[in-house]
Amino acid sequence: MRKAILIAACVAVRLAAQDRIIPSDSGFDGFATTIPMRDGKALAADVYRPRSAGRYPVILIQTPYNKSLMRPWWAGVGQYGKDSLFTDTHYAFVVTDRRGRHGSKSAEVPGGQQPSLGQDGFDTIAWIAKQDWSNGKVATWGASALAVAQYETARENPPALVCAVPIVMTLQLDYNAYFPGGVLWNEFANMLGKLGWNVYSQLTARPLKDESWATARKNMVHGEDIRVPMLFIGGWFDIYTDGVLSAFDQVRTQGRGPARTGSRLVMGPWVHRADQERNGQLDFPKAALYGMKRARAFIGHWLRDEPAKDNEPLITYYQMGAEEGRTSAVWPPKGVEPRSYYLQDGRALAANAPGAKSALTSFRYDPVDPVPTMGGHVLDPVLPNGPQDQRKKVEGRPDVLAFSTPALADDLPVDGRVRVKLFVSSDRPDTDFTATLTDVYPDGRSMLVTEGIQRMRFRNGASKEEFMKPGEIYPVTIRLTNTAITFRKGHKVRVLISSSNYPKYALNRNEGGPMYGKEGGVVANNSVYFDASHPSALLMPVGGR
Repeated sequence: MRKAILIAACVAVRLAAQDRIIPSDSGFDGFATTIPMRDGKALAADVYRPRSAGRYPVILIQTPYNKSLMRPWWAGVGQYGKDSLFTDTHYAFVVTDRRGRHGSKSAEVPGGQQPSLGQDGFDTIAWIAKQDWSNGKVATWGASALAVAQYETARENPPALVCAVPIVMTLQLDYNAYFPGGVLWNEFANMLGKLGWNVYSQLTARPLKDESWATARKNMVHGEDIRVPMLFIGGWFDIYTDGVLSAFDQVRTQGRGPARTGSRLVMGPWVHRADQERNGQLDFPKAALYGMKRARAFIGHWLRDEPAKDNEPLITYYQMGAEEGRTSAVWPPKGVEPRSYYLQDGRALAANAPGAKSALTSFRYDPVDPVPTMGGHVLDPVLPNGPQDQRKKVEGRPDVLAFSTPALADDLPVDGRVRVKLFVSSDRPDTDFTATLTDVYPDGRSMLVTEGIQRMRFRNGASKEEFMKPGEIYPVTIRLTNTAITFRKGHKVRVLISSSNYPKYALNRNEGGPMYGKEGGVVANNSVYFDASHPSALLMPVGGR
């Protein structure tokens, strides 16, 4: 009893000497402090510890977006409300501002080499482990850029780090992340600039997948760098859908020790956040707050020895359309088989290959008047994201080709990566081809499911340019993002073919010259072929359910 009183008195003296930030009715004492780094600088931090004296496991969050903005979460408000992990008084929490930003602005080294994000994470965890309110066990949590900090910190292998929950973030931001299909992800690069990472000019200066990209990738975090179990959380409409799937696979197959055996994956119907019920123009009430619930259970197991569910599945994913959670040990799930739906005359999709001797359809792609981005995997909040109806702004355009199945006689489950294989020609040396998969409801809504693009000069790989000869027919495969959806009985499957999706993807000026740095361009007359010799098709991984 006397020991508890003494500890409480010491804590009270310490708090009185620091900047107190105590959210009302939160169950926590909160204070602002600084955490010393190895180079003599210090990071600004908010610390929240339960009001009851004792030593607690700690959850660390490292943000570049201002730690002060996260303070309401500890009052039980914000995105997660009362279900928030941050209302759990079994834990203490530390939130730091990243070096050079907000409260940690003074920690920036002027004109010098900055310590790495991972080194700062290591030093932060070492400081946490020494505090009298810490029991020496630390987990990390956070989405997007906050997840990058987790990966970099885990690579440094801090002794007190027990587990991590990276949300909506890939392990490697490499060439394929910035240039899907060889096309600059224009909206993503511009949004990064708005957030303080001015990478646009660097990217446009390196449009080929050359040795410089291979060298840069070597310095990124890889699966073998991870030694602690991670709960990866991603979304089917997130900008990093494929990257999160890849990150989980890398850690499961290449990670060390508990990282291999203990890591898990959760995929929901979310955009670049997690747990929201409303995504785009659709509601998914059964997915609301699911990621947070899994994070609480995962952290509770590793930090507090709470029992895990028997035979906890490696992968839990939300099957859209069926509106239910499913589990699997691998992705795509076992039992999934490729199925082709061929483009046909009459803008139809059918399981039978076309028999016509010659069939094609053409359109004009004018870079001055591109097809607008209407939903999908985008980051900028100004743009519509997620599942959006394509009828009004996209499908009604003359430069968009829509091919549809008849109304389905049975449910059609699709799980994995969708591809569109086309046979195409153009009167220009270079152009792009885009593909968008939609779910057509009985009421006519054509809701985006996933999308992709391919630049023709990079149709055989982005390491070298291969230009087109006017009028010659070329095969090209467009890779769409992974998805999990059941097209319901009475719905139709539709694929939209065009040559632009702007501002998501940078425009092709069709000239065959430098790709970035100026506006305008020339019109391309593009054709898609679908006959016995050129069986253009939508390729979908169809499940067994």
